[in-house]
Amino acid sequence: MSIPNSTNETSLTLIGLKPGTNYMFTVIQQTNGPYASNSSEATLNIRTRSTEPGPPAAVEVIDIGRRNISINVTDTDMPNGDIIGYRFHIMYKLYPDEMEYRVNTDFLHKMISNIYVLERHIYPGAQYKIAVFTVNDAFNSSSNVTLQDITTLPDTPGQVDMHTPSFIEQTTRKAVKLWRRPSHPNGNMKAYRAVLESGPNITNCRIYYLCFDVCNNTILGPPKDTCTISNDTTLMENQKIMSLLVDNLRRGTTYTLSVVGYNEAGEGKKPRTISLRTMSRKPDPVNLQTFHFDTSRRVVTWNSPPFPGDDLEYRVSLEDALKGGVVSRSTTSVSSFNLPSRLYNYYNYTVVVVAHTSAGTATPSQYPFTTLHAGKLGAPQGTKIIEYTCERIKITWFEMDVRLRNGPITGYKFKNKDGNEVWTYTISRPEFWATQSKQFNHYLDIKPLTLYSIEIYAISDLSNQEGNNFTIREFRSSECPNDNNLDIVGIVFAYLVLLGICFAVIIFVYRKIVREMCVHIFVIVSVKKAVAKYHKELVLKWLFSRIMKSTFAQTFLYDLQSTIFSLWTFCQ
Repeated sequence: MSIPNSTNETSLTLIGLKPGTNYMFTVIQQTNGPYASNSSEATLNIRTRSTEPGPPAAVEVIDIGRRNISINVTDTDMPNGDIIGYRFHIMYKLYPDEMEYRVNTDFLHKMISNIYVLERHIYPGAQYKIAVFTVNDAFNSSSNVTLQDITTLPDTPGQVDMHTPSFIEQTTRKAVKLWRRPSHPNGNMKAYRAVLESGPNITNCRIYYLCFDVCNNTILGPPKDTCTISNDTTLMENQKIMSLLVDNLRRGTTYTLSVVGYNEAGEGKKPRTISLRTMSRKPDPVNLQTFHFDTSRRVVTWNSPPFPGDDLEYRVSLEDALKGGVVSRSTTSVSSFNLPSRLYNYYNYTVVVVAHTSAGTATPSQYPFTTLHAGKLGAPQGTKIIEYTCERIKITWFEMDVRLRNGPITGYKFKNKDGNEVWTYTISRPEFWATQSKQFNHYLDIKPLTLYSIEIYAISDLSNQEGNNFTIREFRSSECPNDNNLDIVGIVFAYLVLLGICFAVIIFVYRKIVREMCVHIFVIVSVKKAVAKYHKELVLKWLFSRIMKSTFAQTFLYDLQSTIFSLWTFCQ
């Protein structure tokens, strides 16, 4: 393109240029005069702005696969810029009964061959509409060319989808199972197969067929020889939710259904495992007669109640039967309970077992038991000597706390570590599990002037155990006073004779105060006891003190004293 007329202007406006096109302009400078000549020239490269391009000139599907569609696109006559590629609006339905198309977009760069292969958002057995837009370096075309009624090749269906809730009409013997059709059918769904593989009271696997038409081997293939065909169910066209009744099952039991779909391409490759469960019932209490305490393994076992469901569990607690409180708790599905390793020996505990299922909780069952005796019996507590004479001592002590007795205590033994003396104390009515420690008292006959270091320990006639020793403080017994029996007898006889004479005189002379004298009759008895227990010198001393206190004998005190000493001299 050239401009024939020369101009003196330094600017020039060009019209009629195409959008998005590169142009090169050459400006030549000429001189004026009778003989014009070119003195210089300059070159300028410019590009017009791009505008919206036109739609493709033609679009054609040249190949359809399972997961790809190949399209031949003829470039537009109005690119209005540089064409950089094409945008594809992909509209599809996975099921023909879907009300709306699902829409996704994909952009592919300009190909020299003009053949474009769509792979994203392309699914087997789906119905497609594809709109193609031109894209230049600045804009997308507002108009497009649309391809209609494209169906990809089918493939085996995907997994069926779960339905919530997964069952209806659940009872203790049957359940109606629900599931949804696959999210990706990959073709036209023809049938479903559900297999109850195994479980309690299922000897052979069960097969359930659900078909949109007559179930036939052309679609489903030959049945498994080891399975029993339970029934066939006819489905409605485009049914979205499938339901299957599975009966003749055990209560409270979980089963597994393997569900797979079929289409014109065959059986799905990934079966969906669906859990099927019947209802449990409230369990019966555990029978107390079935409890057993294995002392060697330290395990308490019991028999399960009649089967209420496979969700049967036991809440077990070990309780202190004597002082109260819970020692340990656990929840288990087996009918046994391992006792804690650190329990008291020969102690009473109670195992409380509560059976429960999802249907309810049974009445608690309480099993009392006693742990074995072991080790040495508990030592006596607070042992001390509370009375002490030259020939006898009194010992008092408390029984060990019930948790630490370790066995049935039936008595105690006392042993002198410094000699051969051994004493035994037998408990008349032993209380093996008394929570309050009982206090005991026992007298031991000892020898005068002897060193003692006494040990005390518990014994048992039932368990053949001996206890831990407790050593009482070391002590030496004292010397007992000497007694002269003949002297004492003579003294007493003489005293009684003298006393009889004195009383006769007193009664005669002081008969008005006989009453006062009767008060002193007990003196005779007291004297007899004193003579038997104390030395003769102590007897006289005691006798004089009593006489000195007498109110009616003050007048003849000196005569009585001289008489008594004369009698004493005679006895000597």
